[in-house]
Amino acid sequence: MLFEPFSLALLGAGLISLYLVLVASFTAVQVIRYWDLEADDNRQIELEQRTWLSSALVQGALVLQMVSLVIMIGAADHFADLLSGAMCATGALTANSFGVPALMVKIVTLFCAAIWLTINRIDLSVPTYPLTTAKHWLILTLLPLICLDLGLVTAYLALLRPDIVVSCCGVIFAESTPNGFSLIGLLPTLPLLGCYGALVGVLIWLAIFMRLKMANGKTIGGAEAFVAGLGWPLFYLLSVVVITVIVSPYVYAMPHHRCPFDLLRGSYGWIGYPLYLSLHGAVIAGITIPVTWWSARYPGAADTAQRIQRRAVPGAMALLLVFLTIAAFKPLMYNILGGQW
Repeated sequence: MLFEPFSLALLGAGLISLYLVLVASFTAVQVIRYWDLEADDNRQIELEQRTWLSSALVQGALVLQMVSLVIMIGAADHFADLLSGAMCATGALTANSFGVPALMVKIVTLFCAAIWLTINRIDLSVPTYPLTTAKHWLILTLLPLICLDLGLVTAYLALLRPDIVVSCCGVIFAESTPNGFSLIGLLPTLPLLGCYGALVGVLIWLAIFMRLKMANGKTIGGAEAFVAGLGWPLFYLLSVVVITVIVSPYVYAMPHHRCPFDLLRGSYGWIGYPLYLSLHGAVIAGITIPVTWWSARYPGAADTAQRIQRRAVPGAMALLLVFLTIAAFKPLMYNILGGQW
C-alpha cells in the first residue's frame, strides 16, 4: 500500500523531515567542534548565522513529525476499511510487526520535539545563546530517531497487504484470547485505578506545591523537577492503559469492547479528540518543567526558563483536570443513568 494517498503523505513527511534534520546535523557537528561566542573571527560569525538556519530547519522538521503522527492515525483508520477482519485502526496497526512500533516512535518523537522546541526557545531569547551547543547535541540525537521513524513507517506500509486477514480490537485488547495473544491482557481494575489515582494525586500536589513556591518568589528545585520528569511520562503510559481498559468500554456501552482508537470515530461523538489532545497537552506541559529547570542553570537563561515554568505548571494542571473530566464523564453518566454491569 505504498501508493495510497495516506502512505505517500507519511513517506513524504518522513523524507522531508529527515532531509531537514540531516542538513541541520552538518551545522550541529561544526557548532559542537568550533562554537566560541567570545571569538570574533569569520568562522564564528558564519556559525552564528548557520545556527539560526539549522534551528529553523529542525523546527520545520519537528512540526512535520507532529503532523505525521495525526496522519498515521488517520492512515491506520483508513487502512482498516481495506483489510479483512480489521474494524478500526487497531487491526490495521497490528497487521504486521512494524505498525505498533512505528506509532510508538512517532509518539516518542512528539515529546522529544516538545523538549527541543522549549530549549530552542530559551536559547534564542538570550543574547549570549547559552544553550546553542546543547541543542545541537540534541539535533544529533534526533537524527537517528527520525531515521528509525521513517524506516519503521516504510516497512509497515511496504508489508501491508489487503489480502491478509487481521484481528480486530475485540481480540487485540481482550481480557483473554484462545491463542493467548493480547496487547494488554488481564489487568485487575481496582489495583490499576489505585495506582493511577495515587499518581494523579502526586502530580496535583506537586503542581500546587510548585505554584505556591513560585508565588513566594522561589524557584523550582531539582527534587520537584525530578518528580515531574518521572511522573508525567508514567502518567501518560498509565493513562493510555486506563483509557483502553476502563474508559472505552463505558463509551461504547459494551463491557468487552476495549479500544483506544474507536474513540476517534464520529459514531462515538469524536470524544477521543479532546481526550487525547488534553492528555498530550498536559504531558508536554508537565515535561517542560524539568526541561526549564535544567535550562535555567545556564548563564542568562533563568529568566526565560522561569517565565515558561510559570505558564507550564498551571497549564499542566488545567489540562490534567480537563482530561480527567472527559475521561470520567462517560463512566459516571453510565453508572448514574444506565446502571452498572
